[in-house]
Amino acid sequence: VRELNRAAEGAAVEEVAGLPADQLWQKAQMAIQDRLNGRADALLREYLKRFPGDAHASEALLSLGGNAMKVGDMAAAAGYYDRLVKEFPDSKQVPFAEFYLGMSLIETGDLAGGREHYERSVEKFAGNSYWQAAALLNLGTAYVDEGQPEVAKDYLRRVATQFAGDDQVEPLVKQANDLLKGMEGR
Repeated sequence: VRELNRAAEGAAVEEVAGLPADQLWQKAQMAIQDRLNGRADALLREYLKRFPGDAHASEALLSLGGNAMKVGDMAAAAGYYDRLVKEFPDSKQVPFAEFYLGMSLIETGDLAGGREHYERSVEKFAGNSYWQAAALLNLGTAYVDEGQPEVAKDYLRRVATQFAGDDQVEPLVKQANDLLKGMEGR
């Protein structure tokens, strides 16, 4: 199966040889829409190789990170998100990259690194209560999983109090409150 995937990816790259950036980007977007993840990844990597500073490079890295997460390769995902944050610090994709970098680092066992990036995403999502609450909720959940309920409670309380009454965030507030109720007496 891997050999077939490599052959298909190689064929995809050969097919776009010589295409300008905008046309290569469009081919990659079509592969993403058609859920051809292997082909999309090959085209996105080729795009980044040939046009590393192009306008869509940060989006390509975000897509590659997302596809890596879908197949459970959190280390690869973290690499793509980290590269986006470092190489394109002014990109509008950075808050999302920080969020997903936090998630992927926690999944690889790096709770401290994950916490750092979730906290950054809270700052960078200023004005977007949904993503802020999601980052704080994920941090709380990670600390529950790590057996640190007091730290978890602090994050969960922030979600429950800071975002109470915000209809957009209500499901996350409910989840935080449910977790807090379940932790009572611990």
